[in-house]
This record gives sequence, structure tokens and C-alpha cells, in this order.
Amino acid sequence: MRPSMLRARFIVLDFRFVDGIDSSVSFSAARKLVEAYGAVLVLTGMAPAVRRQLERAGEIKPPGAKSARSSIQIFDDLDHGLEWC
Repeated sequence: MRPSMLRARFIVLDFRFVDGIDSSVSFSAARKLVEAYGAVLVLTGMAPAVRRQLERAGEIKPPGAKSARSSIQIFDDLDHGLEWC
């Protein structure tokens, strides 16, 4: 397969050093782009405040809630996210 034909299967975003976010607009655009390419967005290390902001914006589901989106996976830390990939 030619390198130009290879596609990313996973996009990992580590939020370990993120304290808050201004808006979910950028996140929403990234999520839609990842979904369009059939990849999975792997989110790791989110602070509780960041997670709540994304939940309120409807971008992610609260822990334990059923999600129709299999394009987003959330892990407590980068190691577990990478292991899942």
C-alpha cells in the first residue's frame, strides 16, 4: 500500500495539562473530521472540569451512560488509552 493511502485509525488527545476549555466548537469540528474518516478519537487524562464542559456541550457522555458514538473512547490516562489502541 502506498503511504498516501494509509489512514489514521486512532487520534489520541492527551488532556493531562489542560485545566479548562473555552468552547467545544473546535472539539466538535475535530470529532466530526475523525468520524468522517472512520477513525476513533481517544481522549485521555481529562480533568473533571474539562470532562464536565464537554458533557454539557453534548460532545461526550457522562461515565456509565450508553453512547451511540463509538468514535470516541475516554481513558483516565495516556497509558491506558495507548494500550487500548
